[in-house]
Amino acid sequence: SEPTKGMRREHPTHVMVTAHW
Repeated sequence: SEPTKGMRREHPTHVMVTAHW
């Protein structure tokens, strides 16, 4: 549902997740 929040906290993978959306 909100993987960007959890990933962002773990590592800068939110960039990939955000781009995927």
